Amino acid sequence: MKSFFIHLKERGFFKYAAKNLLMILLIYGVLVLLIYLIGKYLVDFESLFNGLLSHMSDRFVLLLFFVSESFTGMIPVDLFVVWTQKFERPLPYLALLGILSYSGGVISYGIGKWISGRPKIKLFMPGRMAKAASISTQPPLTKLVRVGISAWLMPAIDPDHQPCTSSFSNVKT
Repeated sequence: MKSFFIHLKERGFFKYAAKNLLMILLIYGVLVLLIYLIGKYLVDFESLFNGLLSHMSDRFVLLLFFVSESFTGMIPVDLFVVWTQKFERPLPYLALLGILSYSGGVISYGIGKWISGRPKIKLFMPGRMAKAASISTQPPLTKLVRVGISAWLMPAIDPDHQPCTSSFSNVKT
């Protein structure tokens, strides 16, 4: 497992990930600051969203939530949670929002996989990152099985391997 991290470090994966993480945090920070300033000095977002959601049909609000979760995720989920409070029994609507959010995440993942498979997108990927990105092409179950088998076989491969211990290992039953 240690050699895997060394391999990623040599390929520049961590620098690439840190640079992109910093860039996205900066962009989100600027957007949050901009929205905060607009909300403080120009527009009352709470009354705006409450007014909009109260005039929309319930099906349209659920569709809007699903589309937001599938494509952008930029509409805060809290607004939809507040929307469910208008019902006498909000719990079924909260459960439906959870199901729609999960489904939207699956669809978003599929869209990302489809986009990353396009030839023009692959041309933009640096060659050194192509090997690191190939790790994500394995199905999740394959990764899970590989990690499980490597953890099970690690003592046989590396006699000095120390398994993880918890604070409960000394508890007598």
